[in-house]
Amino acid sequence: MTITELSRRDRDRLISLLEGKLSAAAKAKLLARIEDEPPLAEAWERLQATRSLLRGFAEAEPPAVSFRQVGAQVHWRLAAEEGQHESREASPRSWRFVAVASAALLLGAIFGVVLDRSLDERQAPSSVAAEIKPAPSKATSVASKTTLAAPRPLAALPLVINGQVNVAPAGGALERLRLDRPLLPGDRILTSADGQVTFQWADGTGALLGPDSELELRALTDRRQQLALHGGAGRFVIKPRHELPAATRGRSVEVLAGNLRVQVVGTRFAVALTPEHTTVEVSKGKVRAMPYDPERPNAKGQGLLVAAGQRLEVPQQGGKPRLATADAESLKRRPSPYLIPWRSLAHVLALTGGLRVDSRPIGAELRVDSVWVGQTNLLLRGTRGRHLLELWRDGKRLRRHWVQIGQGKPTRVALQLDTVRIRRLEKARLSPAIYRIIRRRAVLIRACYERRLKLRPRLAGQFDLRFEIGRDGRVEKATVDRDTLPDPLVGRCAENAVKRWRFPPGTPTTLVYPFIFKPR
Repeated sequence: MTITELSRRDRDRLISLLEGKLSAAAKAKLLARIEDEPPLAEAWERLQATRSLLRGFAEAEPPAVSFRQVGAQVHWRLAAEEGQHESREASPRSWRFVAVASAALLLGAIFGVVLDRSLDERQAPSSVAAEIKPAPSKATSVASKTTLAAPRPLAALPLVINGQVNVAPAGGALERLRLDRPLLPGDRILTSADGQVTFQWADGTGALLGPDSELELRALTDRRQQLALHGGAGRFVIKPRHELPAATRGRSVEVLAGNLRVQVVGTRFAVALTPEHTTVEVSKGKVRAMPYDPERPNAKGQGLLVAAGQRLEVPQQGGKPRLATADAESLKRRPSPYLIPWRSLAHVLALTGGLRVDSRPIGAELRVDSVWVGQTNLLLRGTRGRHLLELWRDGKRLRRHWVQIGQGKPTRVALQLDTVRIRRLEKARLSPAIYRIIRRRAVLIRACYERRLKLRPRLAGQFDLRFEIGRDGRVEKATVDRDTLPDPLVGRCAENAVKRWRFPPGTPTTLVYPFIFKPR
């Protein structure tokens, strides 16, 4: 947004902030608004850039010619990608060259702001150029040109790969994602039912894409970053704007999911997309959630501010959004995506290496130097050198191991865990209490099938539901095996339902229970 698009009150307050005329309380309040409102932040960045241009010209050495000759030959132009527009010739009104040059530049900047209103945010920022043409007499000319830097393209790098993760470049075929394969704008990342991936594209900024998910990198520069979640769930960490370098504080970060646009101020949050709802949960900071229509991607709106500890649920087929308090325990247990120090893509590739960690049995929680990474088996990228690996399960550390990460092929580590005995129980061997719970809760699995049956009247098939019960009776993991149903959403719903079941405490157990579905 340009300065002319703001209300008169906001424009006057920004100018007062630039001139240092606001009180401490008013300054803090306005800076908080700038942090929360991207349009206001963009206008503030433009105003600061204009001031820096004025200062640059004010510090220029005056020419050794008459001020009348210089004033008659100074022309200010605004150079944009689509053409050049000349402003009126500056006329001398002062006996000092600095005053003449500053007044002429201010006139050119004002015309540039007005003309720049139609400039799309994807284009490079316009540049203001000052050109002094040589006088027809024996005069010495001075030329000064100042250009705002163009957006710098970025690339993301996978840090942790767990299970099956594929990537499809724009217009290309699907391929297996490798640890050394950079992710570029236009790439689509797809994870399988047992896969997830963590990737990073800037310092303190990255994402973790969960199982059965699809994410597209639509734009990736230091000025604009836009990700589109087409299904599944992802967790995102965005570095706060006030911690960024001054040149990139006008950065715009968005996550699109279904009918929702999530604008980021600087935060840690999660987005989940299902056929019924789009859900946003904020762990730290705040985001602005706005309606999104793919047919009108640039439409603007006020949106709704979602703060830390809040959960927003938006129906896909219309309906009123619901903003509520998120489950504090769930947010506390949810770890932040694994990130590494980042200066540039080349710097990370030069100073890091790969590590493959396998465990028997799989599914142990891996921490590297006390930082959560993910569940084994996985492939990760870390800084070269010696690191401490820790494997945990059920809040108990099972194994510690030192490893050296080097250059070249990933280092491989296979660890055997001393775990408790796991039993596979069939229906005939279930204890009466477990059997009663499954019989009583089976109606929830049936409800998953009947919801999809309304859309597909001939839906039929079966699957085996495998779930692991911990010592405390909680279901730690649930998966669907041998699924013959043509609709995978039934299995996903069943997995989510069984994770909420509770069984009598006892020996950790793995249950495999068959479910058969057919229309009545």
